[in-house]
Amino acid sequence: MRLVLDKDQIVSFALIGDLDNSIEVDDSIVPDDFIENFKPNYYLYDNNIISINTNYRDPELVVPDVKPSESQKLLMSLSQNVVTLQSMIMAQNQQIAQLMTKEAK
Repeated sequence: MRLVLDKDQIVSFALIGDLDNSIEVDDSIVPDDFIENFKPNYYLYDNNIISINTNYRDPELVVPDVKPSESQKLLMSLSQNVVTLQSMIMAQNQQIAQLMTKEAK
């Protein structure tokens, strides 16, 4: 297995092939659940031993507070107007069709 380290933290690995700035380690030192549990910086490599990083914290998911721009607001408003107009046209077409069937009788 090839490991990419940032200081002593394992940030990436490869089972086949090579990675830039990687080191080769014997598969016998790799924990059984390494692949299933792998996250960048979750494992440490020191003196030919792979261990869990007790200081590891899941990265905080930051959701940016994104508000629509003025042009996006305008586009949404125009889209709503188009939907309203299409509904009005459909209603008028139904009324016209009803009037035409009454006149045909």
